[in-house]
Amino acid sequence: MAVGDSDTTPDTAPGTRRPGGRTARNREAVLEAALELLSELGYAATCVQDIANRSKVAASTIYRRWGNRDGVILDLAQTLVAEPAGALPDTGDLERDLALLGQVIVDVMSSPRGGVVQSALVAAGVDSPTARKTLAQIVNRRVEDTKLIAERAIERGDVPAGTDARHVINTLAAPIYHRWYIGGERPTTEELHRYARVAAHAARSGLLS
Repeated sequence: MAVGDSDTTPDTAPGTRRPGGRTARNREAVLEAALELLSELGYAATCVQDIANRSKVAASTIYRRWGNRDGVILDLAQTLVAEPAGALPDTGDLERDLALLGQVIVDVMSSPRGGVVQSALVAAGVDSPTARKTLAQIVNRRVEDTKLIAERAIERGDVPAGTDARHVINTLAAPIYHRWYIGGERPTTEELHRYARVAAHAARSGLLS
């Protein structure tokens, strides 16, 4: 089961190879099966044998390529994070851009793909260091991909030079995650605008340098 699935470590980081042909089809089938099982069973109950049964790819092949269940889920998470989310908001106003970004974050968290993986990792992260590490990689990647919004504000002179663009994004995102995962509710449009206003004010006041 799941506990035993994390006893081994893959020789190479999952997702670093870009195979073609049958290997590519196997990879796609395995990742789709893992996504379905995470949605149905959650992180802890998903195991390599179930992934093998669902994907019709031999368990030995999965162990050889990914090493364990966690290797499959990490590859899946990295694949979903790498999917383009569209152009970043660029209205010329930091607060408006952050409010629009907040809506993008909520849309991702609501999606049947990225949202499923992220929610499963959050739930598993209490007991699983691997799940926490994978979740951190996802969040850090998204911050890196969106910090340009704050960097543009710095270039325009809207916020002080030396403002940490990552801090700006994290100040926006933190209450969204808290509302979603701790409060158990989807943030409203009004709340997203409030979070954006707070983050923009903190940046303009020099609190995020």
